[in-house]
Amino acid sequence: MTTMRSRLIRTTLGFVEFWKAVSHFLKSCQVCAKTAMNLQSIPNFWISPPTSPLNLPFEQTGKPIPEHPTSLWKSIVKVLPEVYENSKWKFKDGSASFLYDRWLASGPLNEQALEVTNPRMKVRDCWIEDGWDLAHLQELVGEVKAEEIVLTIGARKEGSDIIIWKLNDNGDFSTSSAWDIVRGQVETFDYVLNSGDIATTVWKWASLALGVHYMGPQSWWTRVNRWFTRAKNASQRGILIGLLPSLITWKLWGRRCKAHMEEIRESTEEVWLKIKVWLRLLAEEIVKVSKLSKIDNELLKAFEVPMSSKTSKPTLFVSWRKPADGWVKLNIDGSSLGNPGPCGGGEVIRDHHGNMIAGFSAPYGFGSSNEAELRAMINGVELCKEMGFQQVEIECDSAVVVNWLTNRSCRIWYLWDYWEELLKLLDGISFTISHQNREANRAADFLARQGADGITMSYMHIDQIPNLLRGIIRTEKLGFPNIRQ
Repeated sequence: MTTMRSRLIRTTLGFVEFWKAVSHFLKSCQVCAKTAMNLQSIPNFWISPPTSPLNLPFEQTGKPIPEHPTSLWKSIVKVLPEVYENSKWKFKDGSASFLYDRWLASGPLNEQALEVTNPRMKVRDCWIEDGWDLAHLQELVGEVKAEEIVLTIGARKEGSDIIIWKLNDNGDFSTSSAWDIVRGQVETFDYVLNSGDIATTVWKWASLALGVHYMGPQSWWTRVNRWFTRAKNASQRGILIGLLPSLITWKLWGRRCKAHMEEIRESTEEVWLKIKVWLRLLAEEIVKVSKLSKIDNELLKAFEVPMSSKTSKPTLFVSWRKPADGWVKLNIDGSSLGNPGPCGGGEVIRDHHGNMIAGFSAPYGFGSSNEAELRAMINGVELCKEMGFQQVEIECDSAVVVNWLTNRSCRIWYLWDYWEELLKLLDGISFTISHQNREANRAADFLARQGADGITMSYMHIDQIPNLLRGIIRTEKLGFPNIRQ
């Protein structure tokens, strides 16, 4: 008995020690990643490594590696490539290394076989006053690369250069995202919708609820396609099986967007509850027209689908309103086909009588809907200022962008350049910003879709615009309501 007890104690202690070791390993990986990020934030660190017990010259310097580097430094160097790959510089005073720091999307210049004789050159060494010295830049990197640099990086700004952690939309480093790199779980489309911890749990719960066998690791498309092959119109269960993949995908993507845009992180239970609510709303329509089997009844009870008759929803009417006397109204919209995908923007300026003053559509290349909204607003405000309008009512159907302007804060790092440009443009004019439903923003929506289709157009008179857009503007001027879907 004593022997068995001592074995049990030793086994338990061994288990505890094992998990202590695992916990220590996880923390050390995160600490190393954090240290690597901090080291990289030192201006010109690549060419001037600090002299310390951890000192290890980088490959870029061409110096030999010490014979006996510390174990901590080995751990830092191990995660450094991943940290380096997922970070970039945002310039203000241009103190970062011209050659070795990652400030171009195509990577550091030293990795692109460019012959620059001065390894200690800083970015600001290629600036004249607030802009690039184009002749010097072309001499250093050639015309093609110089054009990429000038188009990508704007003018000098006040403050110090900032290093951006690309895995978080706010640009801040976090150990949780660093650990995702270490264990190979960087956010991808499949990770968000299928293979991540929350996605996996939701799919398992859905499989259990509807009696669909849960398969192990497989792609999102394979999993969804398998569900669709089980969908049948002949029964409630078959119809729900057909509905769930779309609802799950929608709500998992919505969770991801909330976490990135609003910093709200929903739990697995919250996501599943929302899926059940929407499934219940959709199933209510199906219940009225189909015969229910015993299995169907049990299923509907499990999802709390009420057996009630159809109730009509109240009709909501929305309409475009004219601006105040002496003001102009700027309606803007951004469109992204795929989000992200080919994107464009549109804007319409109208006076207090509702007459169109100007309209514009522009393509913006590949980007998100939020990027398109910001760039459309920049174009619209620029046009207002060029035409001498100092009192502008801005309407936009993106609640996210309206909240950013209301709170004077955009936390999406890859939109900061557009954000700063917009704030600078808004200085010196009187403006209001308000959210408008899409149904009352149809003119700007029409032009934004043109832009996303690659069409650049400028309209300075209503007779120049397409017939459909002309009809929209005239009905909005008359105050005709639109039905809110």
